[in-house]
Amino acid sequence: MSASKRNLFIFGAIGSAAVSAFSFQAIAVTLPAATFTAATTVNTIKVDGGPGSASTHFSSTTDFGQGTISSLPLPTMNVAAQESSTNTVTVGLSMTYFFEFVGPVTEILPSQPIFITSGSVSGSVVSVSGSGGVSAAVNQLIGGGGGPLSYSLGAACAGSGCPLGASFSQMTQPSILSGSGLVQTNAIYVITMNAGVDAGQGDNITAFLDPHITYDLSADAGITLELSAGVGDTPLAATPLPAALPLFATGLGALGLLGWRRKRSTLRACSA
Repeated sequence: MSASKRNLFIFGAIGSAAVSAFSFQAIAVTLPAATFTAATTVNTIKVDGGPGSASTHFSSTTDFGQGTISSLPLPTMNVAAQESSTNTVTVGLSMTYFFEFVGPVTEILPSQPIFITSGSVSGSVVSVSGSGGVSAAVNQLIGGGGGPLSYSLGAACAGSGCPLGASFSQMTQPSILSGSGLVQTNAIYVITMNAGVDAGQGDNITAFLDPHITYDLSADAGITLELSAGVGDTPLAATPLPAALPLFATGLGALGLLGWRRKRSTLRACSA
């Protein structure tokens, strides 16, 4: 993701009382493989792709839909649909991938990682059925002395009834103040990405999503970041972090998008 992206930072001071460390050596864990779904439907009938697909493409004289999930050099999603007749073209993408901070001992990371995410929905939405949305989240899968971890990494949408903006650029750092858990070494975490568009008559809609992870090597010496096979991330750099920034409740935005997307059924393709 370009360094010019604007970011919204979630930061909280980590008190020394919250740090727990254990003397036993880390046990190597094979990370689960990334999973993909990319599918296109026309009037709720699947016409291309499905579970296990990283791309989908369909076109006719009146209908067009395509989507691509890339895992290198960064996980990204691009999706688009256009409709000139009375059909509804739906394109849905989903991806999950896993990561682990591997260290010589199991402990809460001295410097919590930062999840940098951007997403957008653009184009022309003129029909009552037209909509688009993107969202990303991180959750704890296995292990955890830092408490159950669950954070929204950002969301955006467009179309009738959308409660959010059409784009976002956000930095999310786990903190004690948020109460949503801290990242520790030798535990497995999962990032979930979703992007989808519904194009009705006269609509031309595109959506984009791009998350990545960074952490401070100067504070976390000897710790490495491992990801699911075939999934990339930006090079890690020892960048000093600001002393303090305000806490922002991203969960509200994610809940708003979830409810809206259920009503719009924009990601029907993923379950087809």
